[in-house]
Amino acid sequence: MEKSCIDCRHFVPFYRKRMLEFVPVNFGYCINLSLRQNRKSRCSPNDICEKWEAREQNNERKEAIEDSIRKMEKQLEQIVLLLQNENEP
Repeated sequence: MEKSCIDCRHFVPFYRKRMLEFVPVNFGYCINLSLRQNRKSRCSPNDICEKWEAREQNNERKEAIEDSIRKMEKQLEQIVLLLQNENEP
C-alpha cells in the first residue's frame, strides 16, 4: 500500500454536490491534531507525511457502518411511534 494521504486513517476527503450525489474532489483535510498545529490541515490525496497511519480494515469499517444503520433504524421506529401517538385523539 502506498503511504499517501488518501490511504491514511487521518485523511478526510472534501466532497461537492453533483446533482443528487456527493463526489470527492481532489483535496481533503488531515484530522491528526499534531499535524494540524504545524501545517495547513488541507492536503492533496497524493501528499505524504511522517505521521501516516494505515486505514482500518474495510471489514471493521463495514461492520461499524452496519451497526450505526441498525441503531438509526431503531431510533426511526421510535420516532414513527411517537408521531403516530401524537395524531391519535
